[in-house]
Amino acid sequence: MPRCGLVCPACRPPGRPALVRSAGRPRRRSAAVWLSLSYDLPVNVVASSPITGGYVLVRAAAPPPGNRSVPAEIITISDCIQDKLPRPDHWDWFQDLAEAHHAQSMCADAQLVAVGLKPDEASRLIENMGGPEQPWFALLGRKEPAAGTLLGYELLGAEDSLDFHSWHCHSYADDLASATGISLNGFGLFSNMADARAALEWMTSLPSEEAPAPVPWCVAALTAAPSAWDQRDARPSG
Repeated sequence: MPRCGLVCPACRPPGRPALVRSAGRPRRRSAAVWLSLSYDLPVNVVASSPITGGYVLVRAAAPPPGNRSVPAEIITISDCIQDKLPRPDHWDWFQDLAEAHHAQSMCADAQLVAVGLKPDEASRLIENMGGPEQPWFALLGRKEPAAGTLLGYELLGAEDSLDFHSWHCHSYADDLASATGISLNGFGLFSNMADARAALEWMTSLPSEEAPAPVPWCVAALTAAPSAWDQRDARPSG
């Protein structure tokens, strides 16, 4: 079983039934295309002031089956769904941007995203995942505002040692759309923080037999991380 150990469609042991059941229909433009377009946009400071938690390599990936409202390819930082790209040995996000760029240099088609959390959600995650002394919270401790081209917002659950998985593991998107009218963007992410928080409240209020894994959940802003070239150009000359 993958590291997350959760009973989600991407990680389900053989013989376990799926949580969600609907057939597909024609999909929107792929996340791979959207991701390449997003990197041509100007860099902007992310609205609503998330702070940077870490950096993760991603590729556009097929979501778990069963939701008509999800694009054919999505962007997620969860390695339940995502390709097994380089990550730190013991947790799921890089704390050093240079180290993340080095890992990216070994994966030519991978993109680097920054993961941002609102300060209140960062505080809850830190409290639930071992406290501020944990090495995987070094960046959150600096409280640096997240910046870059906003891709969207993802609902993430965190297991021990900061092993992330996505709400997409549970294939809730169609049920969410039916219940609330909330839809996803071309990356399979929420377009704004309000929709993401409403989705999180809906998901965590489900009856116990339908509820997600009992781990800390949060809303994360995913942005296109600064490239190695951006960092080089930002260094003082002389």
